[in-house]
Amino acid sequence: MSAPTPLFHWLTLAALADWLIGRTLTRAAIHMPKTPFLITVYESFNLIGQFAATLAALLALAGLLWIVWREIQARRVGLPMLLAGLAALSLAFIVVAPSGGPALAYQVAGLAAVILIMGRARQADAGLRLSLLVPAAAMLMSAAYQALPALFEALRWSNPPPLADVCFYLGEFFVVLSPVALWMAAGRPASRRVWLATSLPALFFAIMYLASPSMAGVMAIWSTGLTLYLPWPLYAVSV
Repeated sequence: MSAPTPLFHWLTLAALADWLIGRTLTRAAIHMPKTPFLITVYESFNLIGQFAATLAALLALAGLLWIVWREIQARRVGLPMLLAGLAALSLAFIVVAPSGGPALAYQVAGLAAVILIMGRARQADAGLRLSLLVPAAAMLMSAAYQALPALFEALRWSNPPPLADVCFYLGEFFVVLSPVALWMAAGRPASRRVWLATSLPALFFAIMYLASPSMAGVMAIWSTGLTLYLPWPLYAVSV
């Protein structure tokens, strides 16, 4: 299946801009004293971050529809039906807030789609299978974590959903493990300069965590949604 390269390149750039500008820089600057000039810069960054987030969402939806089209061309039924349902619900949720049954249907469809994709990975070689299954497991835990409250809301149960915290922490574990799995599957020899450049973010994280664990935790939650409940060296290795 040949991929629409420009679509995924722009999706990658938009997602990175959303993360770095919209979810990291602007949130880190919330409590920083600002001159009128810095306020203008801050507001500009907010607008850029919102634009990047919107663009990333639209490109992700386009990518989803492309997968549906290619699956239909390959005469497959199950996965394209699930993905088409996810796309339809995503569009509906633009004007209607997801809650109750529709929200539960969305999360269940997401769970089923991830399970089907994980089943496809059995046909790949060991390295590629590892690089696919670990991120898929993170997505599976994320969908399960969001499906449990939707189930309780749809059934009008008032108690907190059980196992939600377990799904969250397992999801974070698989998120941290995903870059390691990708490196094991696709890593190749690199120069010392590349090793140095790629080690700098991990070194920055380690220094920040050792200097101020609470601030590092706040920034991690704001930037990536991670709680840093695992030993900090694992996050440094992941970076």
